[in-house]
Amino acid sequence: WSAQIILDSFLHEGPKAFQMIVSITSEMLESPDSPAALHAFDLLFNLSVHINLWDEASLLDGESENVSNASVLSEIQQIQDNLFGVLREMLFVLYAKDYADEKIWAAALDCLLFWISHEGYIVKEKLFSIDPKLIVAFIENLPNISG
Repeated sequence: WSAQIILDSFLHEGPKAFQMIVSITSEMLESPDSPAALHAFDLLFNLSVHINLWDEASLLDGESENVSNASVLSEIQQIQDNLFGVLREMLFVLYAKDYADEKIWAAALDCLLFWISHEGYIVKEKLFSIDPKLIVAFIENLPNISG
């Protein structure tokens, strides 16, 4: 799946696209193929980056002349929040399936850190929205971060 195709879907279909991404990433995580599971996190991360680039481009190019910059930013924030919801679903799949692959947990942690931080700081509300069982799973599955 291409991040650009999914981004276009988000922009045109709204909430239905959220369900599509949950479905796609769930299938990828259900695959016995570890690279497919890794690709699920890469896809989600790349989608977020494309959304941020689209945001900057639309504001710089004046695409939003008929729509206020605040409205564009609000729409982008809503999409990013939806993607964070997809990430939380993906983390629960990792936990429920008892994944043991350190590379997959590392990719999951990279995505999580991307979504819970802003300008180098952890956003407490987002961190606290993560189930504590998942934090324990990160520590157990990433021995190098537990000291």
